[in-house]
Amino acid sequence: MTHIYQYTENLDLNSIIVYTPKAVQGGGYYAKIKMNNDDLYIQTPKIFTKNGITQTEKKTYCDLLFERDHNDFINFFSNIEKRIIQIICSKGSLWFTEEPTKEDIEERWNSSIRHYKTHKNLIRTNIAKNIKGFILKLWDNDDNAITAKDINSEDEIIAIFQINGLKFSSTSFQLDISLKQLMKFNKKEIFSKCLIKINNNVDKTMTNIYSNLNNVSNQDSDEDSDEDSDEDSDEDSDEDSDEDSDEDSDEDSDEDSDEEILNDIKGKNIKEEKVEDKMDEIKVDGIKVEDKKMDEINVEDKKMDETKMTETKVEDKMNETKVEDKMNETKVEDKMDEIKVEDKMDEIKVEDKMDEIKVEDKMDEIKVEDKMDEIKVEDKKNLNSVEKNINLENNLANNLEKDFLKEVTLEISENTPNMELKNPKEVYMDIYNKALIKARMAKKKAIQSYLKANNIKKLYLLEDIESSDGEDLDNFSD
Repeated sequence: MTHIYQYTENLDLNSIIVYTPKAVQGGGYYAKIKMNNDDLYIQTPKIFTKNGITQTEKKTYCDLLFERDHNDFINFFSNIEKRIIQIICSKGSLWFTEEPTKEDIEERWNSSIRHYKTHKNLIRTNIAKNIKGFILKLWDNDDNAITAKDINSEDEIIAIFQINGLKFSSTSFQLDISLKQLMKFNKKEIFSKCLIKINNNVDKTMTNIYSNLNNVSNQDSDEDSDEDSDEDSDEDSDEDSDEDSDEDSDEDSDEDSDEEILNDIKGKNIKEEKVEDKMDEIKVDGIKVEDKKMDEINVEDKKMDETKMTETKVEDKMNETKVEDKMNETKVEDKMDEIKVEDKMDEIKVEDKMDEIKVEDKMDEIKVEDKMDEIKVEDKKNLNSVEKNINLENNLANNLEKDFLKEVTLEISENTPNMELKNPKEVYMDIYNKALIKARMAKKKAIQSYLKANNIKKLYLLEDIESSDGEDLDNFSD
C-alpha cells in the first residue's frame, strides 16, 4: 500500500534511496528516487496555482503557488532536497571519475523551489501525456470530475505530486516532479440569501413593562383613597365612644377603654404591616420608574446631542461658505493679477518683436555689406587670374622662342653592380615551405583539440555516445 506523505508528518529522510544513474539521450543521466522501495508521493496544503494548467507544444506543466503561510511545507520540501544532495556527495566516487565536493554540487543544483514576487514560492510540476491526453485526475470537493479548463489562478486546490528521480549533467542537477492528482474547492456564496434577523421579543417585553407600570400606579392611587376613608371612620367611632363613656358608670368606662386600646394596638400593627408591604412595592416600582426616567433622560440627552450636532454642522456650513467666498475673492484677485501679468507679457513681447525687427534690419545691412565685400574680393581675384594668364602666355611664347625642348643622353657608369633574376624553382620552393609550416601548425592544433575531446569524453562518462564524429576521432592519426 503506497503512502502519501504530508508536511505535518515526521518524514524519515534516511529512508530516501537514490538509485544508480543511467545515461539518457542528450548526454545526461537519470537516477530514480524511492522511499523505502516505494514511490515518494507528497500532498500539499490548500494552495493556488500561478496560471492553472499550462499546455505548450512540447510539454504540459502546472506551477504550484505557495503563500507566506506555507513556510512549513517549503521547509519540509527543502529538507528533502538537502538529503538528496548528501546522497550524491556520498556516492560521488562511484558515479564520477573525479569526486565532486558538496560546494560543486550546490553550485550546479537547480532547486525546484523558485521565489515569486514577495514572500511567495513556486514549484513546477510536469504532467505526463499518452495517446488519449495527459495523465492527471481532476476533481472538485464534491467528488465531481472536472477538466483542466475549469482550473484558474483564483481557485483554491490541494495537489498530490511524485518525486520521480534526479536528472543531472556536467553542468546541472534537478529533481523530476510529476503531478498526479488535483482537487478544486468550489466557492460558496454565503450572502446569496438574507441573513439579517430582527428580534421582535425585545419590543414586546418593553410594551409589557410600560403597561405594568401604569397598572401599578393606578393600584397605588386606589389604596391611598381606601386608607383615607378608614381613618375617617375610626375618628367617628372614637367620638361616639367618648360620649357613651360619660353617660355610663366608671367601671364600664374602664372596661371599654381597655378594649379600645387593645383594638387600636391591633389595628395599628395591621396598618404597619400593610404600610411595610406597600413600601416594598413602592421601592420595586420606584426602581422601575427610575429606570424609565433614566431612559427618558438618555433620550433627552441624545436629542440634545443631535441638536448640538446640527448646530455644529450649520456652523461648519457657514464657515465653509465663508471660506468659499474668500476663495472666490482670492481667485478673482488671482485672475486680475494674471490679466495684469498677461498685459505686461504682451507689452514685453511687443518690445521683443521691435527689438527683433531692429536686429533683423541690422543683420540685413551687415549681409549687404558682406556681399559687397565679397563682390570686391571676387573682382580682385578675377583681375589676379587674368594677370596670371597673361603672364603664362608671355612665358610660353618666350620659351618657344628659346627652343625649350632639348635632347638628353643618359650615361651609366661601369661601377654599378649587375642585376640578376631569380630562378622560378627557387620562388616556388619558398611558397611550398611557407605552406608546409602552416600545415604543421594546423596539425599540431588538431592533435591538441583531439586530446582535449578525449579528456572530456572520459571525464563526463561519454563512452556510450554513438556518432560519426566519435569514430573519426578514434581513427585520427598523426
